[in-house]
Amino acid sequence: IPDGVRNVLSVGCGWGATEGSLVEKGIEVVGIPMDSVIAACAAAKGVEIVYGGFDTAFRQLENQRFDCILLSSVLHLVPDPLLILSSFSELLSSDGIVIVSAPNFAQITTRWRRFQGKEPYNSLGDYSQSGIHMITPGIMRRWFRQCGFTSVCFSYVIPEKGRVAHQSLLGMADGLLGE
Repeated sequence: IPDGVRNVLSVGCGWGATEGSLVEKGIEVVGIPMDSVIAACAAAKGVEIVYGGFDTAFRQLENQRFDCILLSSVLHLVPDPLLILSSFSELLSSDGIVIVSAPNFAQITTRWRRFQGKEPYNSLGDYSQSGIHMITPGIMRRWFRQCGFTSVCFSYVIPEKGRVAHQSLLGMADGLLGE
C-alpha cells in the first residue's frame, strides 16, 4: 500500500491479517467479506465490515471514495471478475490505486500440469467446471484496460525452488516462475 493512502476498501476481505496491519498503521479500512463468519475476525481487528453480497455492499458504499482498493485472491473466484473490478473501481478516488493479488496460472508448473491433463488443472479456464477463472498477466492487463485503468504493474512471488533460475535469468522469466 503506497504512502499517503488514508483509506482502503478490501473487496473479498478474509480474516483480516492484511487489513488489521493497515488499521494498526492508522489507515481506515472497510472490508467486504466473501465469508461473513470469517470476517468477524477482521472486525475484531478494527476493520469496518460491510455485510451482504457485492451488489449490496456497492450500493451501501456508492457515495464513498477510497485511496486504494485491494482485491486479495478474489477475482479468480467470482463468476464475473470484470463486473466486480469495474463496479468497485467507481469507488476509487481520482488519484487512487487498485491492488490485486491473484494466483499466476501462467506459471510453468501450472502449464505443465494442464498439458499433462492432471486434475484439477485440466479444467482451469472453464469457470462452470472448476469454479476458478484462469488469470494470467495478459488477462489481468485486458481487464484493467477494459475498466479504464492506465497502467498495470506485476510483481511475482518467486518460490524457493525457482530463485536460482530467477537470478540466472535476471528476472526475465518471472511470469513463468512466479506464483
